[in-house]
Order: sequence, then C-alpha cells, then structure tokens
Amino acid sequence: MKNILIAVSGSTPSIITETLYHYLVIDQIKIDEIHVITTAAGKRMMHDKLTQNAVIYKLYKDYQIDPSFMPTPQVHVIQDKNNNLLEDVRTRQDNEDAARTIINFIRDKASIPSNRLLCTLSGGRKTMSSHIGLAMNIFGRRQDELTHVLVSPETVERDINFYYPLPGETEARVELAKIPFFRLRDKLENVVGNLNTMGYDDLITIINGDMKDLEESITATLNTETRVLSISLNNTDVKVKIPPKLICSYRLLFEDAGPVDLYDNPRLDRLYEEYGHGKDGKFDAENIGKEVSEFNTKILPKLKLSEGVNFLLQIRKTDEFKIRYQIHLPFSKRKFSKVVAG
Repeated sequence: MKNILIAVSGSTPSIITETLYHYLVIDQIKIDEIHVITTAAGKRMMHDKLTQNAVIYKLYKDYQIDPSFMPTPQVHVIQDKNNNLLEDVRTRQDNEDAARTIINFIRDKASIPSNRLLCTLSGGRKTMSSHIGLAMNIFGRRQDELTHVLVSPETVERDINFYYPLPGETEARVELAKIPFFRLRDKLENVVGNLNTMGYDDLITIINGDMKDLEESITATLNTETRVLSISLNNTDVKVKIPPKLICSYRLLFEDAGPVDLYDNPRLDRLYEEYGHGKDGKFDAENIGKEVSEFNTKILPKLKLSEGVNFLLQIRKTDEFKIRYQIHLPFSKRKFSKVVAG
C-alpha cells in the first residue's frame, strides 16, 4: 500500500512539514508521495518558506530519516479551463477552477486500489480545504484518511518560523486530528456507475440533481436497420454503430419505457432471430450480463460524451434479483428512424 500525502497550501506552507512530522516521527509511517495543490502565489510562498531553506530535508536530517527514502513534494498549480495558472482564489470562477482541480486530482489518486490517501484539511483558503473534504466524501475508501493538524500552545501556532518541533523540544506540540467523513463512493456508484471517469462538472450535474436539464438537452435516435445510435446534444451530433448481437437487448429496452425482464422475454428471442444470432435464432440468457457490460463499457465510450450522458444511455439493473433492466433516458427523448415493431 502506497501512502500518498495530499495537501492544499496558501500562505502557511508550514502545515505540510507539521503534518509530515506527525506521520514520520509520531506515527512512524512511511510516506511514498507528497502532493501539494496550490495557486501560483502559494507556490512562490512554498519556495520562499520551504524549498529555499530546505526545511523538509532538515526535518529528515533532524530525525535521522534517510532523505533517499523520502519523496520530494510535487507541486500542482491550479489552472483555469484555458490552462492558465491561477494566481489566487478570489472570484467565483477561481473557486470553480480550484474545485475542479482538487476534486479531479483526488479522484485520480483514489482510482488506484493500492493507494492510501492521507489528505489534510489544513492549509489554503477555506474553500480549497472544503473541496478536499467534498472529494473525500465522494471518492474516499476504507483505507483513506482525512486529517487536520493542531499546533499548541498558541504562541507556537502563531510563530511564522515554526515548521515542526525540533528534537528534544518540549514546548511545541503537534497533533493530527482524524476527521470523520462520509464514504459515499459505493452508494453513489450503485446509482450513477463508475466514479473513476467522472469529472467535477459531471459530478455537479448528477449530484445536484441537474439531470433534468441534461435530459431536456439530449435526443437519442436508434436506427434499428443500420444499428446506428445517434445522440444530439447542445447542437452536437455523434454516432456509434452497435454490433448485431449487442443491439438486441438495447433495442428491446430502447423501445420500452419501463424496466424489462431480459432473461425470459419472447420479444428478445425474436430480435435474435431477426439479427441472425443466438442458438437456432434464440436468445442465450447466460450471456446477458456479458453483453450488457460490453455495451456499457465498450460501445458507449466511443461516443466520448460525459458520464452524465452515459448514465442516461446505459443499460442498468433495476432490482435486487438483477433480471430487470432499463435505460434511464426518458422515453420522450428517444426517437426511431424505423417504425417500432408492435
């Protein structure tokens, strides 16, 4: 398991050395990666207060930790949608850019099962630390931690030259408070699918209930003869051709407004016969799970649309017995280029 320390930083980069001190010296936990998310101003502050004075390496030396086994902090400067470095977080747009950077970064690190995220709420503007908390609620797993560093007494906490207690020092005290958070990942994935591909904008759309707006802006057309699924969204049209075998289940669900039992359905047998697949033209129920998965993970991604759109178009289970499936796109938003069979 790799221990990944993630922090946001602003005018007080000392929270990085304070947190690092607690993990290395008090908890005696090896840190494999250190990532600091900050602004352009925060990066300069880190250079002036930490890098230029080699504070982190002094920490390693003071406590006889071999620097060759300790990683150099990787600094990630927040960017806007045009890839311009963000000087500071002062406007609503700045805040959205910070949220997008922080949440997507934690999503990517949490997508690797062997990573253990050690995220701290200390440092940076309050909005930046709140984004870390939000990201951990959404993406955090059982092995991950959310912490806040506490320094006492107050005179030490306010000392701009304090970075960690020196060996033998008795006055300064650094504690790491473990912050409980809601591990919603499994529950959310049961509803919206794989979170590893979701960006900040998709999450906002889905979690805030803006799916209605998305539903209104999309139209899906299925040509049952050419097996082409066409999506119209915000003046953009994209198409994907569905293999003959995979179109059977999708066409059946596309033509039906409600949940459908795919395991015992004469209509599906007829579709298999129509498209020339299945044993003696019959539907092979043993392969239904494989075909559903193949459609969701291999066909839909070819459209290169957002996770929110994919959610509306995916074949999804609707009950605990896993035999009824449904497409969540409203029936009124589905169009047909060939008359639907009765």
